Amino acid sequence: MVTMDKNEGNGAGAGREGPDSGGQPNSGGEDRKNPLETTVSVLSALLIISAVSLLTWQGIRSPAPASFEVDTGEVRGRNGLYYLPLEVSNSGDKSAQNVGLRVRLEGAGVADTDLTIDWLPGRSRRSATSVFSVDPRLYEMSIEFTGYQAP
Repeated sequence: MVTMDKNEGNGAGAGREGPDSGGQPNSGGEDRKNPLETTVSVLSALLIISAVSLLTWQGIRSPAPASFEVDTGEVRGRNGLYYLPLEVSNSGDKSAQNVGLRVRLEGAGVADTDLTIDWLPGRSRRSATSVFSVDPRLYEMSIEFTGYQAP
């Protein structure tokens, strides 16, 4: 005896086969979504929304000008010279060229060194070393920025 589904005769649901039906037509009429496909779609949408938001935010805010800070390291002595490592950072958004700085030892007579950092991008750090003929640990030290060029 052959039985017919009530939807088979009028064409409803005909021709659609579900992935788990073994080649048989889908009787429920609903398409099943793969959980991995849904997850990838949601993550892709979030990524696109994040990228558009970031680009919009960067486009409407004005970039901060170059702003400099310097950190000193441990003094090393060698062959009668003293090396003072410096870490110069630009906390602004804009880049700077030919960043000049002067390291001065107060009370040591003429014990100044002038340094130039060729290129200091925004939100970055560069290392430099100031060299003295006297031990900088024995004197009051001052560091000042003397200027820079906007690229």
